[in-house]
Amino acid sequence: KNNEQITKSFRAFEAVSCHKGNLNQALIYIDSALYYAKKIKKPTNLGSLYFAKAWDYLELNNSKEAIRWQDTSFFYAEKYEDGTPGVMNLYYGGSRLYERAGNLSKAFEAFRNYEHIKDSVYKIKRAQKINELELQYQN
Repeated sequence: KNNEQITKSFRAFEAVSCHKGNLNQALIYIDSALYYAKKIKKPTNLGSLYFAKAWDYLELNNSKEAIRWQDTSFFYAEKYEDGTPGVMNLYYGGSRLYERAGNLSKAFEAFRNYEHIKDSVYKIKRAQKINELELQYQN
């Protein structure tokens, strides 16, 4: 539990540093967050932490490192959170990052994955709503 709280704290420090324009400090904080997140038995936020690191590098105009860490973000998101709405949002954000970094083929692939997951989530929600309505009408 402590590692989760420490991870969240360092992630918050990273966000504040990034918004203040202190990107080198943001990288130190995100690396600290990743260090503690990896100590959690079943980490569920590694994808989003690496996504934050990728954006920090993009803001530093280091597209090569931004793409590297975005790729890592997808790896961990698929490993621990595959198919969830959180992963869907990572694919959307990743498509924007890749586009800004100048890698249009990866941007297109990420956007396609986003659309696929979005469609799946929508179908599940629609099926749940239909089941709820059928139960209402049966009673």
